[in-house]
Amino acid sequence: MNDLYRPRHLVDHYRDEYFFLYHTKPYSVEMARGCIYRCNFCSVHEFHKGEYRVQGSDRTVNELVNLPRNSWINIVDDLAIQEVPRSLKML
Repeated sequence: MNDLYRPRHLVDHYRDEYFFLYHTKPYSVEMARGCIYRCNFCSVHEFHKGEYRVQGSDRTVNELVNLPRNSWINIVDDLAIQEVPRSLKML
């Protein structure tokens, strides 16, 4: 799905204040939202109301290619490159 897109120009004026660990001005890339698992110690599935959405690979590659060269990129999801188990796939 391609509904995870967020226009970066809306936050450009805050870029100088961003940091991740000791990296300044990082770019966060989110390729998926939600989780396919229902771990009892985690609230991600509740926060996203049980949905798991993945951004299309073409859009992800395009987003990465259009980031400034030599930028620190923070991937903020865990399951984007994991194949969804057959039992959870939509028909």
